[in-house]
Amino acid sequence: MASLETIPDELLLDAALRSDVGGILGLSLTSRRMRSVGQEALLRTAPVPLLSLWKLARTLRTRPDLSNAFTCLDIIGLSKDEFAALWAIRADFTRKVAGQTWNACYDLLRATYSGADDLQTVTEMKTTNGFIFAAFAVTIAHAPALKSVRMTTNSLDFMDFGSVLCNTIALSQAHVPRYHGGVRSLLQSRLEAIEVVEDPLVLNGVWWDGTSWREKLPPAYVNLGGFRWLKRAVIPALRVEADFRGYGPSTRERNPDIGVALPQSLEHVCFCWLKHLSVNDLSWLDNVIGSCSNLQSIELRFESNILSAAWAACSPSSQGLRTLNALRRWRGQSNIAFITTFGNAKLNDFAMCIEREAPTVYEPGDLAAAIERCLATTHVELETQRDLLDALGYEQCWWTGHPRS
Repeated sequence: MASLETIPDELLLDAALRSDVGGILGLSLTSRRMRSVGQEALLRTAPVPLLSLWKLARTLRTRPDLSNAFTCLDIIGLSKDEFAALWAIRADFTRKVAGQTWNACYDLLRATYSGADDLQTVTEMKTTNGFIFAAFAVTIAHAPALKSVRMTTNSLDFMDFGSVLCNTIALSQAHVPRYHGGVRSLLQSRLEAIEVVEDPLVLNGVWWDGTSWREKLPPAYVNLGGFRWLKRAVIPALRVEADFRGYGPSTRERNPDIGVALPQSLEHVCFCWLKHLSVNDLSWLDNVIGSCSNLQSIELRFESNILSAAWAACSPSSQGLRTLNALRRWRGQSNIAFITTFGNAKLNDFAMCIEREAPTVYEPGDLAAAIERCLATTHVELETQRDLLDALGYEQCWWTGHPRS
């Protein structure tokens, strides 16, 4: 009978990649040879906690054999305990990481990026967000095979990751270190997929500059126009570049680089509505269809169930009619697959601010048909349609009874 030691590394790695993290760790402990196989499997599959990015950066730098196998960076957002730990050292961060640890990290950053020796870099490195972003930057530089990045909205807003996924105006601001531009250039030349997900931990409208929590800066709007190899993107709908959506004053004349927020190379794009239900006016998707010449599919992903999403889209009814007409028009685009998928949250869950985990499975559904039903249902008729009332999360209509708590 063949032992593990006689099985080729390629077969062992294939088996490890089909296992969960616990199985891979168990395999790593069996022998020195299995440790090498397990390390590569973990590097390929395991998500990375935000506060462990420096460990990953050092591993990739010292193990080029592993760095060449590292193709997907999946960054886990802050847990409540990690957030509490950062809060506890917020006013004394430089002392907590002072000495050899901080100096070693800064030296590694300077050795990686030529423009990382300016005053802005030193100042930023003395804050928690700057220190963690530097780990992200070094990780990117030592991952030549990287093709995909997944991060949370809190990372985008609070850890400065937004400076390399947003428009060039963000990079030109005086407080942004010069080496951020180098990080963005590396990402633009490598990435084929980007996913930004809503963070389950909402930081309640504050941000940290390293010494204190203050009013939160405006949320970072994703602009991927320069990512010329990008094929797949998953983005919260309200995080698409504002000018591209057609909201607010145009900045095209001030900076022509942000006129298009998505690259022409894009083949599949998913816009997510999580933690909220507002779909507003979807006519900005016409810009997406017109600008992305290689586009094959568009997905609209809702955390809510299909009837809750449709009911919210019909408030007011004029908005429901606009959305319905737009959906019909896009379905007529024979060269683009148009998909709508839904979770299981109910309308009243949002109204009552009920905490819940984001769905792991989204079911496809016909949003246009659901909107047609909601537009045809009066408030009086709603009382008699128990399936619709239950899907919205109410025992009775709100004007005659109390919503489900």
